[in-house]
Amino acid sequence: MTDAQITRVGTESVKRLQEIEKQCFSNPWSMKHFTSAINSPRLDIYAYHLGYSIFGYIVLYRIEKVMVISNLAVSPEHRRKGIGRALLKYGLEFGKVNYCNSSILDVRQSNKPAVSLYRKADFFIIGTNKGYYKNPYEDSFIMVREI
Repeated sequence: MTDAQITRVGTESVKRLQEIEKQCFSNPWSMKHFTSAINSPRLDIYAYHLGYSIFGYIVLYRIEKVMVISNLAVSPEHRRKGIGRALLKYGLEFGKVNYCNSSILDVRQSNKPAVSLYRKADFFIIGTNKGYYKNPYEDSFIMVREI
């Protein structure tokens, strides 16, 4: 997509983020959760957009020198266009600029497209979190990579 940008979001974007969240996750964040995250000094949310339309987002936070990818979502109608890859690349660069030396995330074990995206970005599985996901109950893969 030409002229697309990835920028930090403000509270004016909460409604769209929550719409995408509901389309992507069985246990979606609420609008209050997004508003709280946007206003937190510990979290960063970046959106992939073209003009005023948001197609996806990534939620990041740092613990010491580790960048945690808390959430990455792309609206279903815009998947397989490189948006998830672009957001992930942006997040990893963000971690590098902020002196992180690794990145970690949890991903639903049955989410084959997401697992594939992360593997292609050099993440590897280091373990599982039992019962990490609800609706339906499922374990996650814990994936990590150096930055």
